[in-house]
Amino acid sequence: MRTKLVFAGLVAVALAAAGGASFANEASSPQGRTSAGTADKNQAAERTACDPVAASSALSATDGVGGEPDAVQTVTHTLLELGNEACFAGFVIDEQNGQVTSYWKGDLPAPARAYAESQPEGLEVVVNLKARYSRAELRAAAARLQAANVFDTVGGVSVGVPSDGSGLKLWLNGEQTPSETQVREISEVTGVLGIDLNIATDAGDLDTSIPQRIDQSSDLDTTIPERIG
Repeated sequence: MRTKLVFAGLVAVALAAAGGASFANEASSPQGRTSAGTADKNQAAERTACDPVAASSALSATDGVGGEPDAVQTVTHTLLELGNEACFAGFVIDEQNGQVTSYWKGDLPAPARAYAESQPEGLEVVVNLKARYSRAELRAAAARLQAANVFDTVGGVSVGVPSDGSGLKLWLNGEQTPSETQVREISEVTGVLGIDLNIATDAGDLDTSIPQRIDQSSDLDTTIPERIG
């Protein structure tokens, strides 16, 4: 059994499905998510500029696309090369419909936009610029959470990094619901507003469908983009 827990400032976030071929860059907060303190006041600014990150913290142009078909691999590699990698959040691959959706925190350089609009390799490339967090930010937040005492006290098993940059997914082993104090501590440790908490009663209930994940056996595994279908 898997239970989603919703708390003030920590709200279960469903993976957003991008539609159409247009660029999405509205600065409004995603529906269904609440925030604590003054965080929402900074969301527009967060989505228009990325914090500088060290090169080792961001995905390189050769990460995140291993094992993909040639056309998809070419498109994802090129987008990473032309785009602002510090703003990159993730890819969602829809093979059935020949579509690659890329999520970014902030705008894309003109060459990346032009490439996305050209239907490269015969694929439809959807660019979503509404990611709340970049891949590098979420990977760093996940690592902080896993290293914190609260990860063990709440029965943490793994931390997932969704491709849409919406927040984190935290899997807990057991049926005990985290206290409000523990939830606040998780929020403070990660600095992330959107966290989807899932309680698994046994190992078979753990959701491993999100390939970009940090867990106890693999420090940073971001080799496979998320797939649809």
